[in-house]
Amino acid sequence: MTDPGVTVTASATTRRRIGENLARTLTYRENWIRLGALMTGLITGVVLTLTTHGWVWPVTDEPIVEGASVVVLAGQDRTGARQQRIDAWNEMVKEWNKDEKHAEHRKPSAQVVWLPSSSGEQLAEMLRRAQSPAADVDVFVLDAPWTKQFAMRGYIRRLGSDVDATGFLDAPLRTCRLGDGLYALPFNTDAGLLFSWRTPAPAGAAGQAAQDAQDQDPWTKWRATSRTVPKKAAFVGQFGPGEAFVVNVLEGVLARGGPILDEDGNLNLQDENVHRALRSLHKDLADSTVMYRKSKEMDEASSRDAFVKGEAVYLRDWPYFVPRTEDGLPNPQVAVDAMPWKGVLGGQNLAVAGESRRPRAAQELVEWLTSETSQVRLFEDGGFAATRRVLYLDPKITGSTRYGYAKPLLASIEKALPRPSVPDYQLFSKVFENVMRRVLANDGELGTADIERITAATEGKLLPDSGDTSTG
Repeated sequence: MTDPGVTVTASATTRRRIGENLARTLTYRENWIRLGALMTGLITGVVLTLTTHGWVWPVTDEPIVEGASVVVLAGQDRTGARQQRIDAWNEMVKEWNKDEKHAEHRKPSAQVVWLPSSSGEQLAEMLRRAQSPAADVDVFVLDAPWTKQFAMRGYIRRLGSDVDATGFLDAPLRTCRLGDGLYALPFNTDAGLLFSWRTPAPAGAAGQAAQDAQDQDPWTKWRATSRTVPKKAAFVGQFGPGEAFVVNVLEGVLARGGPILDEDGNLNLQDENVHRALRSLHKDLADSTVMYRKSKEMDEASSRDAFVKGEAVYLRDWPYFVPRTEDGLPNPQVAVDAMPWKGVLGGQNLAVAGESRRPRAAQELVEWLTSETSQVRLFEDGGFAATRRVLYLDPKITGSTRYGYAKPLLASIEKALPRPSVPDYQLFSKVFENVMRRVLANDGELGTADIERITAATEGKLLPDSGDTSTG
């Protein structure tokens, strides 16, 4: 194995091809066993430093090209809060560059290239840009589960040792690490909240049944609710096509006592409690008094519509949904609570592109966008869940009726589990959805072949399956 202190040179194209081949065939720990042989004969290009956990492109000062911008690649932001932060950065840069004493250290402005709202389309385009020799991206806004995939393939830089990562919440910061390397900073995090309509206490025997259920598991409580609130389902889920299905199944299993994920995002499909939870989820999906009858077709937007129309008493959703009145305050008819069980962590991270021509400026932008000031603005203006603990302790937040959900949100974040860290998340997500959709449509039984297929997908491999049309 090559000495971690030795530096070698490689062309951008060669480095990219090696990164892709390694990611497809090896785990990142195995990469380093064979890396010494693969690096023989590589020729001039960008200097990279070998470490025991990944490649490091040194982030050094670079000349600022007049008119050049740091290009940020991001998914659509309907709130406008992120563009506001970019605009604020550009105003700061403008003032900085006006000062003659900064003539030799001018900063570049930033611009955002917005991608489609579909997470699948975003990932596909980001991968295309990461593999392109054009080097036209400086910062990626990556969904948290994609970060390690990009780090393993060498598409993003390991951040410099001068980056201060103190003050971030542990759970989102873990999604930015690969081994002992820090490859990104958490831009915003996400964890599910439980929304429910406040209803009058039911009377008589039905009321006693509901009261007795308070001390039981949430799903027992919700089944009791479905009997006491006529013509309403207890819960509306998001089991339509897409990533929301993956999140809902993982959380549905966790909610029913199945330890399908651990704190490192490792998937556990062998545990009998996981199998029992899947059978229970299958049963609840078939019961329209427990789960709203159209839940199997719904995404996040349509489930919100059903909840707002009063079709169900409970909804699990991300914090930006918090229903508000016309004056901007939370709707007093809707209760917002922490998830009663461990949920799945969401959120996005900022990473410097491996091929960036302005890595120092890109890293400075990443640090600024994740600073305490930016985190407060993103939370207040866009409803993005902050990644820094200080915000959740700020009296202006904790004492405000407008942000009454901050405390339950922090509780949900701190117990949330990351989605699986895999070399090809898009493949894993697609296979997991296809297999679990078939399992839940039948009897909820997860067979050996199902487990093998999902396990292979966590390793970046696609196994043939006569019952699955996925092509990866």
